[in-house]
Amino acid sequence: MTRKLNIALISPRTGLYRHGTGVFPMSLRYAPLNMVTLAALIPPELRGDVTVYDESVETIDPTKIKADIVGLTGITGVSMRSYAYAEYFRRQGITTVMGGPHATLMPEEAAKHADAVVIGHGYETWPKLLHDFREGKLQKFYYPPEKIDWSLIPDPHRSMFAHKRFITTNSTQAVFGCPHHCEFCVTPIICKGNYERRPIEDVVAELSRMPGRYVTFLDPSPVENTEYAIALYKAIAPLKKRWGGLATTRIVDNKELLDAMEASGCFGLLIGFESLTTSRPKQPL
Repeated sequence: MTRKLNIALISPRTGLYRHGTGVFPMSLRYAPLNMVTLAALIPPELRGDVTVYDESVETIDPTKIKADIVGLTGITGVSMRSYAYAEYFRRQGITTVMGGPHATLMPEEAAKHADAVVIGHGYETWPKLLHDFREGKLQKFYYPPEKIDWSLIPDPHRSMFAHKRFITTNSTQAVFGCPHHCEFCVTPIICKGNYERRPIEDVVAELSRMPGRYVTFLDPSPVENTEYAIALYKAIAPLKKRWGGLATTRIVDNKELLDAMEASGCFGLLIGFESLTTSRPKQPL
């Protein structure tokens, strides 16, 4: 019989999203997709007890976590906390895996603190890593394939967030990456400048399975392929959902796109501005 694995997946806190004292209020704390997607990718024959921890909405006591493998993610701002967790669990004899933006940018650094490092998207490498671990063949680095079949992405196990204090667990993503190379943004570096998208019918099907009306799109730049974006928004309009998400100022260049977004139920967008002037400030803001 295949041995089942007990797995803990941890997303450490940041200054913006931190339980009790984070800068962002609870009204901006939508459920992330990373850890609940990893939970969905665990091969059924390996699935034992799986627990997801997110320090943006809860306090974690690492002494109470018992697992065969601990998976950690994090941006650069939480890397030191991720490393501290990794080192603690390794001292307990628990195998520790790191992935996410910082580990993708600095895999050699992350490898000093973890038993294995997942670089880039883990849709194919995470299940392989778990099989390797069970067989005693864990590798130090796991690299993504050149091409990802976006039609094979499973629905995240959102039920694992059912009793956590997110404003909504109805988060999704239709496009990945960004074709631009803004110097302040990590997305094109992690995604190597690729701009890829899921089949529209898959996104519509996923949204139709979500309870309630409200949805959060986590696409970092969803409107760079306007033909795809307009087709997506027209396809989800019949669902009568209300949704918010992210965008760049480029949305104002296309009235048809704006009209399609509104008709599909968009009620708000978060748009980032590096500066409100065309010249660089002499001093850091």
